[in-house]
Parts: sequence; C-alpha cells; structure tokens
Amino acid sequence: SMSENHEQPSAPSLEALENIRIWSRCTFLSLVLAFGMTNFPGWGNALALPLFALTIGLAITTMVKMLKAKFPFFSVLLMIMIVICSLFLSLSSGVQLLFPEAAGNYATCLEQALTIARSDQCTAQMSDGIFSQIMGGN
Repeated sequence: SMSENHEQPSAPSLEALENIRIWSRCTFLSLVLAFGMTNFPGWGNALALPLFALTIGLAITTMVKMLKAKFPFFSVLLMIMIVICSLFLSLSSGVQLLFPEAAGNYATCLEQALTIARSDQCTAQMSDGIFSQIMGGN
C-alpha cells in the first residue's frame, strides 16, 4: 500500500485524514481535561501536570502528522498554540503545587482586588512569598 500512496502525494488519503482527526480530538480532550484539573487545588494540580505533558506530546505528534499530510498552516498553528498554552498552564500548576500557600493567598488577594494597581500588588506579594519560601524564611 506504500507504493499506491506515492501516486498522488498532494492530497492526503482518507485514512491519513481520519488518523489526524483522531489525534487532534485526543489532543483537545487531553487539554480540556488538564485545564479542568487546574480548578482543583492540590490533587487537581498534581493530576494536571502529567495531563499537560500528555497534551504536549499529542499536539506535537498531531503537528508532525499534519505537516507530513501537508495540512493548512492554520491547523499546524493551532497545535503550536496548544503546546504553548499547555506549557504556560503547567507552569502555573507547578507553581501552585510547589508553593500552595503563596498561590492560595494570591487567589484570595485577586478575588478582593478591584483595581489593576491592586492586582499588581497581589502579584508582587505572591512573588515575595515564593522568594522568601525559596530562601528558606517562612
């Protein structure tokens, strides 16, 4: 079947399209699951991290398949965005896992912050909290 595919390299086969469709669905499902987990502090963030790693793996695999099948650039860009999004979200989950106290205070601070200047203050407080935790003072 490999030789048959070489006759028309321009259009991906229906088999390849179906394969890519399944991969991209799994990628989105994994992203949605991982993102959902970030709503549960503690165990949720612990579960979110491997799910984000899985999402990144799925997105990169899907992207490679899309490139091979000469998919439109938009589809490939979407996968790149999923990878970037997953990296950022997993970073925030990691911060919440490593520094639950500072992250909790930050969330509470943000809920009460009505102005932009006030929310900047929350960010400063969180980074100070994390910094002092790293330095060993609590």
